[in-house]
Amino acid sequence: MESSVASLKLGPPELVEARIWGTLAAGILIGHLKDPARNSGRLLVMTDSGTSEWNVGIVPDDKLAKRKDIVREKAARLRRMNNQRGDVLSWQSKDEANEQFGGAAFARDVIVAFTGLPQLADEAVSLAVLVRLRALSVAPARQYSLISGSTEFFDLLARLFWPNEFAALGAPAASPVPA
Repeated sequence: MESSVASLKLGPPELVEARIWGTLAAGILIGHLKDPARNSGRLLVMTDSGTSEWNVGIVPDDKLAKRKDIVREKAARLRRMNNQRGDVLSWQSKDEANEQFGGAAFARDVIVAFTGLPQLADEAVSLAVLVRLRALSVAPARQYSLISGSTEFFDLLARLFWPNEFAALGAPAASPVPA
């Protein structure tokens, strides 16, 4: 992956932090959505030095293989499309007819992907993890969210996690996210 900004090197402590923050962000959105069919997911962090994946919540056995495939596809496609045309979100190359969904984000040679929630919520989880890892700050992450329209979900997380940085954006309050 090419980037004009220095690569972010992630060691075991940062990967643990990504897992914790991905779980926290997904949990907040799971609670917000109140959809019993959407109460778990799969988180992936990819760097040039490797890939780490975790379940978030209890992923039913009958959904685990599919979630692994989807989260890996999102990350691999984003890596390819970032190299080819500079995409920063898997949303930019999604093709639902071919089971290629949004939900992955790229910054500083790090890709974070999540699956298990609606695509825009998946993307907000990925953006929140990138902000927590300091691959992005809140302002560019919010700009990313404008590409797909995941702003309502990202704003919900940003107001909770980074209230001072979010307030400094002067962003309008997002309308409630439909449940």
